[in-house]
Amino acid sequence: MSFKNIYNKILLFIVVLVVASCSKDTNSGENNSSNNDDTSDPVETTKHISKIIFYNNHQYSGELEYGYNNEKKITSIEEHYSNSFSRSLAVEYTNGSVSKIVMDVDNLPPNKEIHEEFIVEYNQNVILLNSQNIQIEFHVTNGYIDYTLDNNDTSGFGISEIYYTRNSNNDIVSVDATLGGSNTYYTFSSFDNGKEYDPLEGAMFGYHSYFFQIFGLQASKNNPLHAVVEGYQDYEINVDLEYDDENNVVSKNRETNISSTVYGYEYHYVEL
Repeated sequence: MSFKNIYNKILLFIVVLVVASCSKDTNSGENNSSNNDDTSDPVETTKHISKIIFYNNHQYSGELEYGYNNEKKITSIEEHYSNSFSRSLAVEYTNGSVSKIVMDVDNLPPNKEIHEEFIVEYNQNVILLNSQNIQIEFHVTNGYIDYTLDNNDTSGFGISEIYYTRNSNNDIVSVDATLGGSNTYYTFSSFDNGKEYDPLEGAMFGYHSYFFQIFGLQASKNNPLHAVVEGYQDYEINVDLEYDDENNVVSKNRETNISSTVYGYEYHYVEL
């Protein structure tokens, strides 16, 4: 495989942002929510995530750190790994709404860097992010993500789409993802009802999760603990979540039936 293809796949992975969806603070201000009295919709919580530490088989592998402004809105997300790879998102606001997101990625092999400046626009129930090379759409209903569309001019993979399906309780049922021409279908079950939303999305996979955190979006009301994955390779995901006395996630273990690796996560919060 040529370096160009490797680099393009890394760039697609970076833009897809496969890791982490955070607090229920609706950071976009006017982020497409129609009037709705349904108490199942995402609401603001007093605790906000400040750091998440990653472990592979109980060995430290990296961490996320979050910054906030006086309005309790995310202003930065910093991601660092033990292999020196790092990524940062800096968020700007205009009249309380997200107006610009700057993404920097450092130390991609061999010593490559990515810099993208996304200008944010709102069109009814759609959030639009446009940079020089990448266009992203988030379609939203009452704070829940329904559909994402990506057009990455630099990756060579063209358009990628993800469809989210929920039940009448707003719990995630399935996700149909086409990324880089490859389709994967996820089915979810076994929910932790009545708990705070997992910033790392339970048994879900975290596509665009950093952006979801910034805009205060969720894929599910309750945290799914089990997923069946059908695609290039079929497998299952199981997670175990622990909560504090305010029902905030404090730790998570994630395993699959095709690997012996246990991915662990340790959550830290701050009162704002």
